[in-house]
Amino acid sequence: MRLRSVVLILILAAGLVLALGLPPARIDPVAWTPPPAPAAVDDATLDRVQTRVPELGAGGEGLALDAQGRVLAGLADGRLRRYDPRSGAIEDLGSSGGRPLGLVLDAEQRLVIADPLRGLLRREADGRLTVLSTGTAERPARFIDDVDTHAEDPRLYFTDASDRFGYGEHQLEALEHRPNGRLLRFDPASGRTETLASHLYFANGVALGPAAAYALVTETSAYRISRVWLTGERRGEREVFAENLPGFPDNLSYDPLRRCFWVALYAPRSALLDALLPHPQLRRWLSRLPAALQPHPAHHPQLLAFEEDGRRRHHWQSRLPASYGPITSVEADAGGLWLGSLSASGIGRLELPVP
Repeated sequence: MRLRSVVLILILAAGLVLALGLPPARIDPVAWTPPPAPAAVDDATLDRVQTRVPELGAGGEGLALDAQGRVLAGLADGRLRRYDPRSGAIEDLGSSGGRPLGLVLDAEQRLVIADPLRGLLRREADGRLTVLSTGTAERPARFIDDVDTHAEDPRLYFTDASDRFGYGEHQLEALEHRPNGRLLRFDPASGRTETLASHLYFANGVALGPAAAYALVTETSAYRISRVWLTGERRGEREVFAENLPGFPDNLSYDPLRRCFWVALYAPRSALLDALLPHPQLRRWLSRLPAALQPHPAHHPQLLAFEEDGRRRHHWQSRLPASYGPITSVEADAGGLWLGSLSASGIGRLELPVP
């Protein structure tokens, strides 16, 4: 975007703020010049996504698969439901009492829930909910977003997307563009929560790699995925796993059958946002405008797959207006991928060849 266009937007935004008498800005933005967006990849594979069981409910972003191949989903209204793809049966498992965003089953097949309004929760065998963690003693979590565990490590790894802004305020977090997120770990044996990595840019999804040697964390507002080493000589180190992604990475998961990581992209890169990022004052003015007047993400469902070494294997997308999306979570089984969405009805299914 040319400087003249940026100045024009600034003048218009400032005029609206002054004319409407809007409240002061809540953000303290910093300048960041993002790398040029990568070239688009022409692949219409996601046109084949089917919407399954719309009666399940809307906003099934949190997904997990149990030992029987059933799909568990956390919905926008807080409900927890289980779908059996063989029989078509849907079971109600109660509610988190908040907004479940990330789900995983522990070694005892108990459902663990990342809920930004309630904390890190566990659903006990009798249906009761236990609050496991609300952050560290030094720094409470404000936006618990996703959770993962591994058969070789019973501890729970979860993200705090932002310690400044809570659920529903992701737009402010993106406009501020500061590293307010963390990767945390909860130990059920000790009840202790510790910080493994901080200064992450909207720490969204988390997935443990093979043998729980490392965790991948999506940094949504930085268009990248970071790797935090958990074992071996590099334990505690952090590195970039993949960067300059073509969209905003959301949840991700490891697929042991295909030996890759699947990454859901919430929305494509925005040329307008990229142009605004080097201009903190402009973003400060824009943050004061009503949400309806702020930029909104385009409907463009995308999935990425990465090899274990960070090389990209697939970039699948659909540009059909009626396609399932936005895709914000993905879980694999032998026959394909289950897809979740922050707002769409039901869950998606993409059949793949059995590896």
